[in-house]
Amino acid sequence: MGGKYKIRVLVVSEDEVGVEPLFYCLNKEGYRVFRAGTGEEAVHLATAEPPDLIVLDQMPSATDGPKVCRRLRREENISAIPIIIVSVRNNEEDIVAGLESGADDYITKPFNSEILRIRVVNLIHSRENLRKRFLKEVYLTPKEITVTSCDEQFL
Repeated sequence: MGGKYKIRVLVVSEDEVGVEPLFYCLNKEGYRVFRAGTGEEAVHLATAEPPDLIVLDQMPSATDGPKVCRRLRREENISAIPIIIVSVRNNEEDIVAGLESGADDYITKPFNSEILRIRVVNLIHSRENLRKRFLKEVYLTPKEITVTSCDEQFL
């Protein structure tokens, strides 16, 4: 992503104090970081101005990360945005539940800031490469489509 465009990262966390290490790590990389305190607020903010990445900070007593992730994935306009769940829950069942909910990655706390940085960069570059690839795709115009009698019957 070139030019003056700053990568936007939405951090979803009910814990204003506990989220500081995430903010520090992401701000240090030059990302424009903003926060949603609830899953509902996250959906609202993400649909209003889609971020390049969403980080769900899951605390033991806080919003259920996989539930919020599924909700974000159901929203058509933002369903392709990469999502990372960061959680103190580090047993296999929680990790599997997080990934099955549609998260692209799951990082356990305490996290290594370099690992988080690399995973964020990889996800953003991967989505950017997909975006560039699909922009190059050839689109059919209606005159290039042939309708057969079978198609007409189906329609």
